[in-house]
Amino acid sequence: MNNKMNILKAIGIITVVIGHTWSNVFAWFPTYSFHMALFMFISGYFFKYTDALSFIKKKIQHLLIPLLLWNIFYGLFVQLLINYGVVKFNISLSVYSLFLEPIIGVGCPFYFNLPGWFVGTLLLVQIVYYSIYKCLNNKQMICGGVMVVAHFIALWIGYHNYQNFGANFGLAIGRVFYFLIFYHLGYLYNKYFEKYDAFSFNKIIFLAIINGIILGFVNNNITANIHLLDFPTHKQLLPLIVGCTGIWFYVLIAELLKDKVKENELLSYIGKNTFSIMMHHQFFFWLFNTFLLLLKKFHILALNTFNYDKYQTDIYFRITAHYPASDLFYILCGVFGPLICCYIYDSLKIKYLNFLRTK
Repeated sequence: MNNKMNILKAIGIITVVIGHTWSNVFAWFPTYSFHMALFMFISGYFFKYTDALSFIKKKIQHLLIPLLLWNIFYGLFVQLLINYGVVKFNISLSVYSLFLEPIIGVGCPFYFNLPGWFVGTLLLVQIVYYSIYKCLNNKQMICGGVMVVAHFIALWIGYHNYQNFGANFGLAIGRVFYFLIFYHLGYLYNKYFEKYDAFSFNKIIFLAIINGIILGFVNNNITANIHLLDFPTHKQLLPLIVGCTGIWFYVLIAELLKDKVKENELLSYIGKNTFSIMMHHQFFFWLFNTFLLLLKKFHILALNTFNYDKYQTDIYFRITAHYPASDLFYILCGVFGPLICCYIYDSLKIKYLNFLRTK
């Protein structure tokens, strides 16, 4: 196992969870300026060209099937909550919402698994990248040029409203085109550049200066919502530049930590379970909100700022009155809720396998 990339995955998923609490913890390198691009970079780092059948089989097994199974689970679960009046989410159970929207639509349509949109996009990016790689016979310069052009096409689609390009299909194409360059950079980094990229405080300072100049003199909002292809600044090069500075900054942090964090330590375990945290942290946010609601209902805590209507209708509802402690509780729930479930599953799996060996 590549401990450096595993640590980088752990850092990346923690920034995702923090981003969904709307915390502004990393103001110098804002979460929404790089975090999704970082995961594409990591995925591209592990790209290996194989025969098409093996490649597709692996992607179906590790990405498509888990994505669709969890989408079906949350679809049925949310419908159950709606029937009992617990939530008032607007959902529709259909072939499209259950099997197609997680891949080519706005995203996973059942709220609790909303971050799963990235998994569907990752699947498409990998398939498109594999196809380009094969067609161009691994000609790096041409491949890079295609990725750059695709990136700026994605920006253009975003600036002109993706719904003008086949509605949700335009959104899916735009997201794939946006991420291809970061996937390619991950592949190039593994193949050519990593051996020259030792940790250096000088590089950290350089990256901080670059982002500081951008924030101070170019635009103080360098974030983007790739989920909906929303680029507030409309500056053509900015998403690519800050995506790269954020990725490189945390690659250097992972390089620093790779010999200090053992494979059996917490950060490493987080890195091994990024899919589960990505897919389920919004659900555990909601569970925490439900716990707070019960405390309020039984007069254990006053929680005067708890908005019951938003709890029922808005998956992004958060208690903010006790900042920063409230943000910390959400982050802990978002990371450790899925992680504890993974730990229980792994423990039971080991016991079951040991039981089979003794028979």
